[in-house]
Amino acid sequence: MQGGGYGHGGPPGAPAGGGGGWGPQGPGGAPPGYGAPPGYGAPPQQQPGYGAPPQQPGYGGPPAAAMPGFGAPAGGQYECSAHENEVIDKLAGRLTIAGIMQIIFGGLQLLGGWAFGLPGYFVGLPGSLALIVIGALFVSSAGSFRSVTQTRGYDIQHLMGALGKLQTAATVQIIAYVVAVLLGILIGVIMMLFFAALLAGLR
Repeated sequence: MQGGGYGHGGPPGAPAGGGGGWGPQGPGGAPPGYGAPPGYGAPPQQQPGYGAPPQQPGYGGPPAAAMPGFGAPAGGQYECSAHENEVIDKLAGRLTIAGIMQIIFGGLQLLGGWAFGLPGYFVGLPGSLALIVIGALFVSSAGSFRSVTQTRGYDIQHLMGALGKLQTAATVQIIAYVVAVLLGILIGVIMMLFFAALLAGLR
């Protein structure tokens, strides 16, 4: 005979078939569903994108690449026209002839200057050397001018090289003329002193 109270059948309303005591128990001895709700004690699930700053399209990325040719002069290197090449080619030919002539005349003057005596030779020596150097620079600059007409993409470089050589030739000529004038003055003063001493000795 089963008395009142819980006995072996459990409390009133307990599921049948559980045998004595309580029915199936959950973790920690608690019946299913008893105690903490599902997921209690687990770390909160992070929603997609939660805690991270929203990324806008392209935010923080490298700047866009520069457009092709940006920062370079439009059109690239300057290229001379056919008419300009013709004018430059004529200039190169005349410079070559002038340079060869100056080299020849400078050499002849350097070798034959003794005919004017020693003072005249020293006065003409700077000019003779200058003719040879200037002639060589003329021939070299003519080659640079000719390169302008024979190449593409480097006209400005060849043109500036030729102008630099012409500038050097002009500088050499100026220096040679100044030296020749100073030598002429010096030789003239020496000769005047020599003749003055000679006349004083005759007296």
